[in-house]
Amino acid sequence: MWTWWGSLEGVTKVKDALELLVLIAGCVTAVGAIGVWVVGQRASTLQEIRDSELQHTAAKAEQELEQLEERTRPRGLTKVQLEELRERLRAIPVKIPIEIVTQDHSFPLTEASEAFAGKLTALFEDLEWEVSVKRSRAVPGPVPTSKYCSRSG
Repeated sequence: MWTWWGSLEGVTKVKDALELLVLIAGCVTAVGAIGVWVVGQRASTLQEIRDSELQHTAAKAEQELEQLEERTRPRGLTKVQLEELRERLRAIPVKIPIEIVTQDHSFPLTEASEAFAGKLTALFEDLEWEVSVKRSRAVPGPVPTSKYCSRSG
């Protein structure tokens, strides 16, 4: 069984086989190490791409949310706009009767429109204009807008 140990040819064959095995193992280890490095670099690159896409998607969603909030925010007057409107209304010599129309339904926007109508009513009454608020199912025609109407929080 251990007869190879006693002969030069047998020991040389075993030595050569072991050297070949070490060479193969070294090559497999090197190829494995290179493979791990290459795959790791690719995984890192793909992770960076995914993170970038997620950041872009999140930024876009945040921008769209801000735009939606801006579009759905109730109308209001800033203090500067209110004072400018007050000064312009004071300059009008003839005070005609004003009728503010709000919608007569129970959507969430009704409360916002009523609050805005209340602010305008208070402004006109403070300036001694004749003002009334009317609730209506539909507002006929286009709704007038001006630079005094802005969205505020």
